[in-house]
Amino acid sequence: MGYKDKAVAMAKRKEYYEQNKEVIKAKAKEQRKANKDNPVFIAKNAARAKVFREKNRESLAAYDKVYRQENKERLAALDKAYREANKERIAARSKAHRQGKAEELRENDRLRRTGFSASLFKKCLEMQDNKCPICLNVFEKTGAKRMCADHCHTEIKPRGVLCSNCNTAIGMFNDSPENLMRAAEYLKNPPLGLL
Repeated sequence: MGYKDKAVAMAKRKEYYEQNKEVIKAKAKEQRKANKDNPVFIAKNAARAKVFREKNRESLAAYDKVYRQENKERLAALDKAYREANKERIAARSKAHRQGKAEELRENDRLRRTGFSASLFKKCLEMQDNKCPICLNVFEKTGAKRMCADHCHTEIKPRGVLCSNCNTAIGMFNDSPENLMRAAEYLKNPPLGLL
């Protein structure tokens, strides 16, 4: 026997759930345990949960926000206790994540800090014949000759790829062509000459 009024139906369902909450939870837990390796059951549950989340996105977000505010200290304590109890596991997972995505993380960081996308960085290296355009040294993976994405610090615009030494030197001269020209002139004609 169905109800014509949705509000009445919802009220009845809620009342039934409240009266039988423990039994319903126990049955659901038992069902999940019995079907933990059943791909059809898992897929159906995931699909049902996804539909529910999409349908109730705003109310779930509002509930979540209120819950987090009301339980801020308890959640922080639980989080701290979990991190303390699982230090090695968390560290190993973070390390594996970083190692597995090392190149991607490096590229994202380079894009954010310097404006160099992975393709632009590669193209620039090809244009420069894999050499630093200032000292003409061939790039290496580590050390003073490793690649650095040189960029304008005020506008975050890429300029080129330099070796670590040349990139540091330009930075020491405050990215100023005038300072660099004066330094070059100084090296050509030092005040004390070549005693």
